[in-house]
Amino acid sequence: MPDTLSHENNTFAGYRWSYFSSLSKEPLKARAQAFLQSINWDLLTQCASTKRNGLECRILPDIGLGYNHMVRIVEFSDRAREYWTICLVRRESTIPVPRVHLFETDTNSSVGAQFMLMDCLQGNAGRDLSMNIPPEHKLDVYARMAEIHIDMFNIRLPKIGKVTGINADGTYQQGPLPILGGPFNTAAEFFIA
Repeated sequence: MPDTLSHENNTFAGYRWSYFSSLSKEPLKARAQAFLQSINWDLLTQCASTKRNGLECRILPDIGLGYNHMVRIVEFSDRAREYWTICLVRRESTIPVPRVHLFETDTNSSVGAQFMLMDCLQGNAGRDLSMNIPPEHKLDVYARMAEIHIDMFNIRLPKIGKVTGINADGTYQQGPLPILGGPFNTAAEFFIA
């Protein structure tokens, strides 16, 4: 897989990141707004710029929202847009995943939260499309989803657990799964947990 993603089109035409702006139910809306206001976006922009050797950048107004993630697009003046599971999937499969440029794990970082700066994959999340796939694209979408599931299934690790790092020899460090524990040596241990 190439180290960088293609950025042939400098616009994000076709993106429909409308879920955040369409939130009407509390407490989700209040939680999302509070998080948006709690982040030092200027400092995050400075971190991104520093990572790119001082290249000027700005945060675009679009806001993507997942269950536990807020996504913002960092646009650099050269027009390029910009962790352990991503690293695993990137190394062990053909699934398109973004390249991670910076990963901050400190919840008390100077920005005000943990964050990841990465390339943006063009496309829309189902949530932003109201989970409606245009009929002419359904077969292609379902076929690609099946390919991704097969690709994920074929990623093999020695134990069942979350990936917590990569060792010097290229093997993966594994830790416990939230709530369940582990890592588990067998599927039976996993199901009993």
